[in-house]
Parts: sequence; C-alpha cells; structure tokens
Amino acid sequence: MLRDPSKLNDWQQRFKAAGSQDAKAAWRRILSRELDSRDHQYLTFLLERETVDTFVPPQILHLFELIYHAFILKEYVDDPKAPRAPFVLVVGNSGSGKSATVQQAIEQVFFTLK
Repeated sequence: MLRDPSKLNDWQQRFKAAGSQDAKAAWRRILSRELDSRDHQYLTFLLERETVDTFVPPQILHLFELIYHAFILKEYVDDPKAPRAPFVLVVGNSGSGKSATVQQAIEQVFFTLK
C-alpha cells in the first residue's frame, strides 16, 4: 500500500485498505501494518504534526512561551506581560475548542524544536 499512496486520495480505496474513510486513520492503520514500531511511531508523529488543524492565536503562543521560559526553564523574564504563576484560566463556551487550543499551544511551544 505504501508503494501507491495515491490510493489514499480515493475514499473507496482508503476504506478498502484501512476500513476507514478518514485519511489520518487510514494512514495510521497502514503504517502500523507495514512498518516496524520505531518507524511507525516516528511517521505517525510527523503525520500528526503536519495534519493538525487547530489554530492558536499568536497572543496565546506568546503567553505560553513566557510560561515555558519563566517556570520550566527557570530563565529570567523581564516582560511585564509574564504571569506571576504558571496558571492559565481559559474561559469560553462548551465545545468552543479551549482544550484543543491549549493542547496545541503546549505542543507548539514546549515540544517543538527551535
């Protein structure tokens, strides 16, 4: 299947190959079948990173960068917008994407190599 990834563009072929119309789920299943565990883990990580669809506003990214440098790396931060404690309260309606936005901000700031 990896020799002809164009099959994954057609939802019928994708369903036949992986049992799912979702491209991400199909790739995961195919990669788990055809690769060893290390390669599977790495390629799944790359797939997740490239297909993320959560928008994080630049202000939130900046806030999490300040938190990361001040409270995790224990660096001196002289920005007046830096929080005094590593707590963030995110307010919004149910289902508005608060958890997904915060999770994506953490992944982008804490775990992305710069």
